[in-house]
Amino acid sequence: MLPPEKNTLLNTRIRQLIDESINEQGMHELDLILQNNPEARKYYLEQVRIHAALHRWASRQHPLEREQDTNILDQRVQSIDELLRDQKKRSLKIALVSAAAILLLSLALMRLFFVDSEQAPSLAFQTSPGSLFTITHDSSHTSTGDQTEGQTMHPGSRLQLSQGAIELTFSSGVTSVITAPADLTLHADDQLYLGQGHAWFHVPKGAEGFQVTTRDLNIIDLGTEFGVLAKTNDHDEVHVLKGKVQVTALRVRKESDTLTAGQARRIDPVGRLNTIPVAARTFHTTLPKSLPHLHWSFDGDHPFLPQGSLSGRETITAKPVQNDSREANERLVPGKHGKALSFNGKGDRLLTNWPGILGRQPRSVACWIKLHPNDPHGWAPIVEWGKMTSNRYWRFRVTKAEGDPKRAVLRLGLGQSWYDGNTNLADGKWHHVAVVDTGDLNEQGTPDIRFYVDGQDEPAIHQKSSQIVHTRKTEEGLPMILGINHRQSSAQYQARFHGLIDELFIYRATLTPASIQQIMETHQP
Repeated sequence: MLPPEKNTLLNTRIRQLIDESINEQGMHELDLILQNNPEARKYYLEQVRIHAALHRWASRQHPLEREQDTNILDQRVQSIDELLRDQKKRSLKIALVSAAAILLLSLALMRLFFVDSEQAPSLAFQTSPGSLFTITHDSSHTSTGDQTEGQTMHPGSRLQLSQGAIELTFSSGVTSVITAPADLTLHADDQLYLGQGHAWFHVPKGAEGFQVTTRDLNIIDLGTEFGVLAKTNDHDEVHVLKGKVQVTALRVRKESDTLTAGQARRIDPVGRLNTIPVAARTFHTTLPKSLPHLHWSFDGDHPFLPQGSLSGRETITAKPVQNDSREANERLVPGKHGKALSFNGKGDRLLTNWPGILGRQPRSVACWIKLHPNDPHGWAPIVEWGKMTSNRYWRFRVTKAEGDPKRAVLRLGLGQSWYDGNTNLADGKWHHVAVVDTGDLNEQGTPDIRFYVDGQDEPAIHQKSSQIVHTRKTEEGLPMILGINHRQSSAQYQARFHGLIDELFIYRATLTPASIQQIMETHQP
């Protein structure tokens, strides 16, 4: 049988199944445990047999009929034979055997209800600044009043992280840093289910055997440091940074392999483990001190490259492009804080290889801008990315105000839907502008968008075409670009920024008004 400390979740799910109170999440967890553990399957069958035998025994009237089911119970509670060896009355033996079996099941249930609540948490966690998460605990666990709310997990606990990062510390000494968006469930003290997220794990000596399961992969540590990418709309990956792991595909072919440091695999649709380059920089090994972001200050030795805490930042490239013979550094001019990047309204841009923030993930953009006041054609995109052909893009720009072509206002374009601000930005002065896209819908059923100008909240006026679907989802397409839109092939859609941009921040998070005020005043995250 499995060790008692590993039976908490399994016992709970079996009991709920027998009581017909199990939900869809519980069935999924029970299915995963039984798929991956032969001992768990054996234990499950034993419990079901006992339950079925007791049910039949209680419903039968004749002692001879009850004897058949008592034999099944005798196999599970063998110590009763010794106690009853000298008993002469068959009926008394049956009664004692049945009572012992019932007592066994009762003790198991009492352990779930009364012992678990006194045990130390299986893991504790802490979050990076600005993180947002929800946590639910299994119904069999009762939280004590002195627990730090939401900062511990027990077998059956599920944590969903919408932004930021968490650091997990298991009782075995295993540590993990997971970045949003993430969805994880603790199955046992040394078994974690990762439905979504970028996760790094360090397993110290003595904690070997730690297990991570995703929808597609089962990963057993053999003494190592490794990363896991669990994706909702793509294939899962495992990257070994130190030591080795055993990885098994959970799809049709169920390939299995032992990986060592410097190796990585991605599962394909039929269950093959395909070799890919290891990407150590994709994973955070310590808890970030700020929300994930990129920051272009346009200062320092590498003025065109971003700084910040976003995973994979080191792999991002940025190339300034001019439409004339100027050198890139000539575009660096005095800005609001240090240097700013200038755009001449004739095609100056900054090209990157970064795909942007995709799907329905929250995002925020903030920067200083100074427009050329007398060039409405230069009131154009600040930053954009996404799939242009299907209107699944995300574009933050300046545009002419509706009904007043002499006024420039903010606009966020989401394909066939867009939002306009109201403050005039075409006055030749510096303005701090920001947009927050929460990824959620507001009370009107449209995307929840907020503008800020010079630190002040500004209404975002929703506009749409007659065919718009209110929900928005940014798809991967053209990478992020500054100062121009990607539709240069059509003169009708050409838009080229004319002015200055400084201290550009892009967050994979929903910023608060206080955070935007801080960025505006300090130029720091």
